[in-house]
Amino acid sequence: MAARHKARKRALDILFQSDVRSADPLDVLAEARRLRRDDGDSEFNPYVDELVSGVVGHQGRIDDVLSTYSLGWTLERMPGVDRAILRLATYELLWGSVPDAVVIDEA
Repeated sequence: MAARHKARKRALDILFQSDVRSADPLDVLAEARRLRRDDGDSEFNPYVDELVSGVVGHQGRIDDVLSTYSLGWTLERMPGVDRAILRLATYELLWGSVPDAVVIDEA
């Protein structure tokens, strides 16, 4: 599995977990990093940080875009995992450097 694919999966897990727990995604990211370090695995892909921080930093605009184009679905009505996937993909589409086709395929 490619490194960026794994990073997206980990970022998705963090965003979803923070949504379910009503916690700050950056706190959940720090906790995940700490747990990984405590398990003796210090490697943590910096792209995870970039994705989670990017979604958090642009969440207002991301949610505006999703609300505009999600006809018949409010953000609150969407399943949490769908909301996390859409936020992550929207961040990568609007502010990332990855080709759009890759973002869509990964999402």
